[in-house]
Amino acid sequence: MFTPPPPNPILCIDLPDGAPTCTALARNNYKDVALWCSWTGGLPPARLRWLKSSEAESDIESFSNVTRLKRGAEIRNGSTYTCVISHPGLRGDAVCRTTVSVPAGEPNCSVVATAQNEYIMLSCELDGGLPRVMLDWDTNGLSDSKESTNIYVIKSSASYNGKLFTCTALHPLNREAKLCQLRLESPSLETERNQVSIMEGSSIQLPCLLTASNPSSKVFWYDNKNKAISQDSQKYGVKQEAHWSNLTIRDTEWNVDGGNYQCLAINAVGNTTVTVNLQVMKHPTPPNVTISKLMYSKQRTEVDVEWMTKGSGNLTGFIVQRQVSKRSAGKVPENDAKINNWDIVINDIEPEIRGHKLGGMDPSIVYAFRILAVNHRTTGFPSEVKTPGIDLLEFYPGREPCYETVPECPS
Repeated sequence: MFTPPPPNPILCIDLPDGAPTCTALARNNYKDVALWCSWTGGLPPARLRWLKSSEAESDIESFSNVTRLKRGAEIRNGSTYTCVISHPGLRGDAVCRTTVSVPAGEPNCSVVATAQNEYIMLSCELDGGLPRVMLDWDTNGLSDSKESTNIYVIKSSASYNGKLFTCTALHPLNREAKLCQLRLESPSLETERNQVSIMEGSSIQLPCLLTASNPSSKVFWYDNKNKAISQDSQKYGVKQEAHWSNLTIRDTEWNVDGGNYQCLAINAVGNTTVTVNLQVMKHPTPPNVTISKLMYSKQRTEVDVEWMTKGSGNLTGFIVQRQVSKRSAGKVPENDAKINNWDIVINDIEPEIRGHKLGGMDPSIVYAFRILAVNHRTTGFPSEVKTPGIDLLEFYPGREPCYETVPECPS
């Protein structure tokens, strides 16, 4: 009986998925470079081979992946290596190249604190190059080594003030490690003057200079009553710049705004203050004033007043005040505030003026007047108090003018 031979086996060819990959990896504590080429899967497996870069090297090939180890000190920066890939499914050999290089520049260190100064984040960066640079903080094993970027987080504490932290950057092509250092510092403040004197009514700026701080600090101002000054204050203005903070005190008052103002700087490792003493001085007392004329109009609805100054002193204006005279007590209740309080009739009289016409008088009420000289915000002593009279020359020719109220004048 004839038995047919078995059929010939069918050969299956299948390329690996994707594309070949090649790169450079650091080995042996970043002293050597491993050239790694890989293309896994497929049928049959791909054959990979690193081309020789010198006569001293021998061919190294393998299936699916192949590694060539080279000493970092022997590699020139920017050297490119080629991996050749062979497979029955390819019409020709494929190639994969990788370039070994050192990242440009030096490692960069920086420090920031969280919003409430609860934690400090130390950052070390050096990007680029192949293999990637390895970064490590000198924290006695408390932080991990990481490639390209290493952020080390610690809890804020005043014990770190003045402490130096070092980040070490390793790369196989560098004979020596590169270092990046930063020192944590509590803030330090200075001011141009610790004591300032100004005249009342002026505005003043108190500067505060942040001379040192790492991480950065927040700056606050406290007024002469040790209360924090807010940004939206009407009395104060605070302007913050990179390393400056200026406190503006507006429209100073002699007995209100003098005293110690404090500038406070605080960061994650400490705080400090600087004090500025502000002295607000009064302007000198102006000369005294005496009333030379105080006369009613015919309808007793207006009063003409004239005055003179006595003595020396600077002045910036005059104030005319009035109140209801006690002689009008029968017409105005005794408990009326106008009887005991002086009202300002006019307060913007120029310093060279010596007379004024006052209107708005009630003919049924007897008023008393006085005048004060003003030097900025300092008022002089009030003049004598007088009540207006009428000019008898208008009614009785030849009579002397009367400067008292009508009931007191001669008939």
